[in-house]
Amino acid sequence: MIRHTGSSSYPSGHVAFFSWFLVMLIICLAMGRLPKPVVGVLWILAAVVLAIVCIARIYLGEHWPSDVIGGLALGLGFTSIALSVRLLSNPVLARKR
Repeated sequence: MIRHTGSSSYPSGHVAFFSWFLVMLIICLAMGRLPKPVVGVLWILAAVVLAIVCIARIYLGEHWPSDVIGGLALGLGFTSIALSVRLLSNPVLARKR
């Protein structure tokens, strides 16, 4: 550990952002437009980048492991909400037509 910040750090905002952003980026840009092997490679790259961010936040002393886990949970929660909005709104929009 290089240093540890003295302020509040729960959850890790960097991890929350990257866990949300990488998933949404792949879903919005790649799904249905690229061959499945390429999409698989993109998912692997996203997992590697996210793992590097998680490890770096702990290694640099900016966050504790619990902060990183909380950031992952928050980011994946945001992702779940963002992906469910369309599923929830389709029946409502279909009734208005």
